[in-house]
Amino acid sequence: MISANSNTFSYAADAARARWAAHVDGGTEGLVCVLSGEAATAAVRAALAASFQRLGYGRDACTFVALTAGERTLNLADAYTLIESLDPLVLLATDSTATRVLAQIYRTSISPEKPVRLLGRDTLAFTDFAADLASPAGKQRAWTALKQLAR
Repeated sequence: MISANSNTFSYAADAARARWAAHVDGGTEGLVCVLSGEAATAAVRAALAASFQRLGYGRDACTFVALTAGERTLNLADAYTLIESLDPLVLLATDSTATRVLAQIYRTSISPEKPVRLLGRDTLAFTDFAADLASPAGKQRAWTALKQLAR
């Protein structure tokens, strides 16, 4: 129920968080939706939180969405509804699974590390962000791509 003191824009996001609680965690501001095939690792979370803070979005900008949580995988319709309910400014896919799902949901091609606009949102995809963090060259390549999302 919406009260007179509630933010009507957050109602859909709050309802989606409750419905798909096993798949969603992180910041509640909804500025950046980080989509992964499975739950993002602690290293990925820390790197993205620090990166988006440095880019001007704030430390808690990232809401993390795992397409698969336990034995449940979101279907395309549920993934779309969840993303649209969160209504982020930025979409970021951390792996090839998330990239493929975004491409299917929004019916467009998405190239890794090349920004694209999806329904007015800046969107960036990686083939394997976690692997990029394993080497200095990968970190630099990822940071170069992320800087394209600066506010």
